[in-house]
Amino acid sequence: MSGQDLLIQAEGLADQSGNLVLKFSKKFHEQLLAHRAAGYALSEARINFIVYWTDQEQAREFKVVLPELIFEMGRE
Repeated sequence: MSGQDLLIQAEGLADQSGNLVLKFSKKFHEQLLAHRAAGYALSEARINFIVYWTDQEQAREFKVVLPELIFEMGRE
């Protein structure tokens, strides 16, 4: 649900039960490393929006989590 806090893991973000709900892309991993090199670290994450995406060819619907990310300077 929107507003739910997420756990930060190496490969993405997980719900409170530890289930991965969002996997970081390779490009985002690179951006995280750039932020870390600049002295910033990802400190908090929560669900901001959930968007429904439909693959019409396969007639399937997917939930896409759009998170709110909080970075802090000097945190590891």
